[in-house]
Amino acid sequence: MQRFFARLSEKNKRSYEAIESAKLGRGGMEYVSGLFEKNGLSCATS
Repeated sequence: MQRFFARLSEKNKRSYEAIESAKLGRGGMEYVSGLFEKNGLSCATS
C-alpha cells in the first residue's frame, strides 16, 4: 500500500487517503494518517 501511495501525485494521495479512511469507518482517519504520517499529508474532507 505504501509503495502505491508513494507513486501518486499529491492530489491523488489525499484522495486515496480519504477513501481508505472511509472504508475503515470509525477510527479510520487516525489509522490511515498514521500509516502515511511520514509524508505529512492529512485526509481530505468533503
